[in-house]
Amino acid sequence: MALFPPEFIVGLLAAFLQFRLRAYLSLASLLVNGLSFFLPPDDELIATLNGRGAGVPKSKASTPLSPDDKMQAFYIKVAKTEHGVFQQTLFYELYEMLVIIVSSTLAACCVGDVLAFARPWFATDPAAAADAALGYRPEVSVYGLVSALLVALWFPLQIKFAQGLATYEARLGLGVGALGFVLAFFVLLAPKPLFDFDMERAADVIAARGAIALRAVGLADSELEALAPLGAAARTALFAQMALLAGVFASTSFLPAFRFARMYAEMTAEPGISRAKKALLHVNMLAPLLVAALWIKPLAADVFVPHYLVPCSPRALMRDCFATAADEARFTSAPAFVLKESQFATARVYVVLASVLVRLVCFRSHLQFFLLEIRDAVVQLVRRTGAVDGALLQSKVRVQFNYLPIIAVQYLAPVASVLASALLLARQTGTSLGVLDGALVVLTRVFGVAPPPPLGAALSPRNILPDATPPDFGAWRLGDELQADKFTQFVKGMAQFTLVTPECHASLFGFFLWWLSFTWFAVSVAGLVYWKNVPHYAEVDESAALLAKRNKQTPKLLKNQLKGLKLKKQ
Repeated sequence: MALFPPEFIVGLLAAFLQFRLRAYLSLASLLVNGLSFFLPPDDELIATLNGRGAGVPKSKASTPLSPDDKMQAFYIKVAKTEHGVFQQTLFYELYEMLVIIVSSTLAACCVGDVLAFARPWFATDPAAAADAALGYRPEVSVYGLVSALLVALWFPLQIKFAQGLATYEARLGLGVGALGFVLAFFVLLAPKPLFDFDMERAADVIAARGAIALRAVGLADSELEALAPLGAAARTALFAQMALLAGVFASTSFLPAFRFARMYAEMTAEPGISRAKKALLHVNMLAPLLVAALWIKPLAADVFVPHYLVPCSPRALMRDCFATAADEARFTSAPAFVLKESQFATARVYVVLASVLVRLVCFRSHLQFFLLEIRDAVVQLVRRTGAVDGALLQSKVRVQFNYLPIIAVQYLAPVASVLASALLLARQTGTSLGVLDGALVVLTRVFGVAPPPPLGAALSPRNILPDATPPDFGAWRLGDELQADKFTQFVKGMAQFTLVTPECHASLFGFFLWWLSFTWFAVSVAGLVYWKNVPHYAEVDESAALLAKRNKQTPKLLKNQLKGLKLKKQ
């Protein structure tokens, strides 16, 4: 038996190679290479705008050009991002680590699935392999996905509160997080027919499984009743932890979702954008709403999954069988959108994965929009009456470029959270994505290969819910002296005992997926309303008179000014 599972070695090797070779080639740099960005205007150009020719000392008085003449003389150089250009920028390491962790975890998951599919073909004990295929078993890749989920929540939080509570953004995020914490509690305690997750039921199942383990170590029912207040406190702590994670996501996604809404509003209104790209942007905007709707029972499960379906066995999680022959005939004659519960669960995971794919496709467009949105501030600074503040102009262009890794993390972190939650939901509930099942069908029906018993049994509804058998702790009981052999037996017994069942995982990750999707969409809609009603095209500090004069400019006039801005490629 290997010391480490192969999927663990593959994931660790993928992370190590990406980390060691990042100076030459990395996935993180490939995602941001080839983007156009503005170079800071040089001192000679600024001197020309301020009426000083080349070689004229700054101390000598000069008359700045008029606003129109400055716009005629002004140009800005454009360059392309390439490997290594972001190495010294702010928080680039976080962006790089996020990409490395998520990609390495996905590699480990893929290798683990392929090995799990191939292992029964070479198994020496078919009976043991069949039991393993039909039973619930945690995988090493699950821990990688949990790590990716926590990292995707932690990195944006680290960016937001890097300077403590000194900034307005940090204080605003704290308030939004507190509001999200309260709202998450309401969702967790919502009426059962509303959502397709039930955390109260999950807490009851965990408590019941914990009672089985405690009875196995010698506690009587009277002693368990005395521990009831402790169980109630643990139940409240579970809800509080989930609400806290929900509040963290609400806090860190507030301003990124507003920025995402601005990108969506301006790019869909731009006539130069193709219809196909606009359609993709619309899908990117509405996909979280669709994902959130799939976990609302009256809108999804009650529509697609008929109520007369029943579990195929007491230990089956999904309702895939029929109580009577009449129900089976009724299902056969039903419309095509009527599905078994396992089919609906698979389709729901695929919708989530499709939304993640769309978000990734739009990733570079989002970054490109951020790099070029500084044009608004550049135009306003140049068109000011009087001398152009060269230091301020150069600083704004540099800051916009240096902030790109932050924008990348804030965009990718919610995507990574949704992806990790969806894969954890599929793995921990036995939801098949159908890829390996399709490969098995091809091997058996096209090539005539007889499948091993474990794989043939895996195509049937899986018995993944644990039974009420207590764990085997040997002769050790609570209060006995803890010796090495007894402690080893206790650890083995707990390792074979499922405390958090797949039913609990379905509620846990179902809540996370609904919250991540709904929060992002709701805040994005709020951002759309904000950007549609609040002037935001000028972000420079001016006097009250100049600000009032600038606000009289129509968006059409501003767009004409941007079109007149001359660009020079570096």
